[in-house]
Amino acid sequence: MPVDTYQIVFRGRVVAGTDVAEVKANLARLFKIDPARVDQLFAGGRKVLKQGLDRKEADRYRAVLRQAGAMVSVVSAEARSAAVEEPAEEAPPKPAAPAAPGRRAVFQVDDPAASEEH
Repeated sequence: MPVDTYQIVFRGRVVAGTDVAEVKANLARLFKIDPARVDQLFAGGRKVLKQGLDRKEADRYRAVLRQAGAMVSVVSAEARSAAVEEPAEEAPPKPAAPAAPGRRAVFQVDDPAASEEH
């Protein structure tokens, strides 16, 4: 039976209340890269920081990166579209569509039943 592998994906988000400069310094230290390379990580878009990990390793990386102030996703390499992402802390979700008068706004959220968290 093949073992599922995971990726650590970063999209430039930081833990609420942390200083971006401090997070950049932490990432430079963790990955042993220069500040210019760290700036590229924050340039926007999806960046795979590590791949080919088993679930336990991926969860360990996520914990270390969160402690450094970076918000990351653990994504199954087999099912890349099913990201397991920590909740956004720095901004509320955006409405999926404008609410009609007298109706409540609807927010897009991931289905917890479809999550890969165990």
